[in-house]
Amino acid sequence: MSYESLRADAECMYISPWHLPRECRFKKTSEVLRTELVARLYGPGHPGFKAKLADIDAHLTVLVDCTQGRHGRALQIAINAYNSAQRATETLAGMTAKRRGRDRAIEAETAADVRQWLAIFRAARQVFLAARAVRGECAIDVLPEGCESPNYLVWQQMTGTGKPVGDPVKERWRIPKPAPVIGPAAALISASADAVSLARSAADAGNVLRLARLDAAPVVRLPEVCGIEDTPAPRESVPQTLVAELGRFISKLETHSKEITAA
Repeated sequence: MSYESLRADAECMYISPWHLPRECRFKKTSEVLRTELVARLYGPGHPGFKAKLADIDAHLTVLVDCTQGRHGRALQIAINAYNSAQRATETLAGMTAKRRGRDRAIEAETAADVRQWLAIFRAARQVFLAARAVRGECAIDVLPEGCESPNYLVWQQMTGTGKPVGDPVKERWRIPKPAPVIGPAAALISASADAVSLARSAADAGNVLRLARLDAAPVVRLPEVCGIEDTPAPRESVPQTLVAELGRFISKLETHSKEITAA
């Protein structure tokens, strides 16, 4: 992969190739662009990938295409939900680290954000795999199973006696290879429906806290002569909208699977 290709991916994710964007000075190196791309795609704190630089750049291009929906809407929802979950996790960690001035209501809402985004990630990933199984296609599984776990990236060096030595470190990810989805389509569709149901419950719980916060805030009514209309906060949250979309995907997959079985 050339530098121009890496730069194009960065600009697609709204990352400036310059250290001083306004003056277009001090061009960022490929290493810096890779690091910023990984942080933008997977959220802060990601350790990066363990592979050849050309393979990493090619994988980053696939990830950028996934965020644009070029490999399916379900996979786009999955990677964006994972990113949102990681950023909400970082925000929650900063809140709980404070000794004073902690807002328990905001903390509860942020914790609910983490839960609902992780639930949406699991559901979208499951829907993507089920769709690939129904169509008999290989899966571009850019997010391995278990990566939503807080300790997934953490390991410790072990001695001969089996005891950990030193501080935990972050192990770089291996780039997953496309492979056929293993498992019957009916079982994957059923698991997808269960995952969507759990995501719906998490999104509804998160929206209750969001609406409670918005309703508690004072509302400023502008005079009609100003020509500006107040836009009320939507009753349905973005996570709820995404879950509803995944639910429609499940219905289509069930219908498509029955048609294939009948044929």
